[in-house]
Amino acid sequence: MNDTSSPDISLSRIAGPDFICVGMAKAGTGWLYDQLYCHPDFWMPPVKDWGYLKHSEPRMGKKMRKRLHRLARPKKRTKVLSGFSNRGEDDTRDAAFLEEAGTTSGVESYISLFRHKEGMLSGDITPGYAALPRDSIAEIARKLLGTKIILLVRDPVSRAWSHTSMWQRGGNLPEGTLDSAQSYRAFLESPGSLGGEHFPTRVATRWQEQAPNLSFRYFLFDDLARDPEGTRHDILCYLGADPAKASGELSADYNAKTKKQKLDLPDNLRAVLVDFFREELLDCANHFGGAAHAWPARYGL
Repeated sequence: MNDTSSPDISLSRIAGPDFICVGMAKAGTGWLYDQLYCHPDFWMPPVKDWGYLKHSEPRMGKKMRKRLHRLARPKKRTKVLSGFSNRGEDDTRDAAFLEEAGTTSGVESYISLFRHKEGMLSGDITPGYAALPRDSIAEIARKLLGTKIILLVRDPVSRAWSHTSMWQRGGNLPEGTLDSAQSYRAFLESPGSLGGEHFPTRVATRWQEQAPNLSFRYFLFDDLARDPEGTRHDILCYLGADPAKASGELSADYNAKTKKQKLDLPDNLRAVLVDFFREELLDCANHFGGAAHAWPARYGL
């Protein structure tokens, strides 16, 4: 554990991100961001899921533009910055970070962005990195020496249904998708819906094969749900932070999405998901172990 007794001692020893959480979506990435941006050992980027490494050209995303707009207004800026750890009232780093992130590209520029952490721990939490191609992962492994990789893993059936619920809430699910087992199966098999990034063993294998020099750890959503305090402790220790320090006023089990409406999973669509992920459920039990051992039996496999 790093010694934080003196302000002259930096937590971070590398120029770029100390870690990258590569997903998976709906597996606790929002929880992780909340815990870290409020933790005093971290200076986190001002937005989650900014996806810099997914794009070959500069891209200012909607979340980034919205945050920049708020930072430009004094009253809004004070409110925004007050929620983060390691931000002064007149801190200009967030705006500088976002402006640069929206106008640059490439791994070298990505590394430079993290100079704003000023010796604190920092990282990137972007679930979409689970879908990065092999050549992109290999480049990251060559240029981001010392960066740790985190993968949050959830039972693929419950994760896929949670993602389906999100698409439905946002009006992004094609009309009629949930009307029958046949229509839902067709949706699952359609390009761009549930690709390889939704199969955790494939994601883990791709990162471990293409970035063997980088430290890689996965954490199971089941453990987070069962023991949030213990999971928080384990992740913070892995990242080199002090788990005894509170994340502001947030409890370890804080969930910003508690009140979001969730769809009930009907039996006919559950059967579709179980069949679709049959082999993956079995592979997860072998690859990840722990709570994942129970996933096949959960669905009668």
